[in-house]
Amino acid sequence: MLKYKTHILFLIIIGLGLFYVINKYNETTPNTSFLKTEIELDTNAFIELVNTNNNVLSSELIEKTIQIEGVIKNITHRNNVRSIFLFTDNDSSSVVCQMQSNQKEIMSSMKAGDTIIVKGIYKGALLDPILLHCVIMNK
Repeated sequence: MLKYKTHILFLIIIGLGLFYVINKYNETTPNTSFLKTEIELDTNAFIELVNTNNNVLSSELIEKTIQIEGVIKNITHRNNVRSIFLFTDNDSSSVVCQMQSNQKEIMSSMKAGDTIIVKGIYKGALLDPILLHCVIMNK
């Protein structure tokens, strides 16, 4: 009888483990291009908004979809993550846009100095404001 209960318990644990793995595997990145845009700004207005002394509005924008127009400062690719850095009037800061994986082909034709419109989910700012799951809206 004890052996029977042990086998049942083992199968339940295996089933729960498989359920967890399948759910983790099927998690998808939101398609930002279809999300409602909360606010549209250029890079300088966005930096000013994020860097104001009263960060109430900035904190209300966290997890919101934001569309930004700016000039590409730099494009990076590290560990299968593509990012675009946008110029601001302040040379020491930029807007960081971590791109969705489906933007690889579009990004291949871009270079520093190009003006683009990017839509992404604002996650906050450390040194620079960060947008995740970004898509290019004007190509």
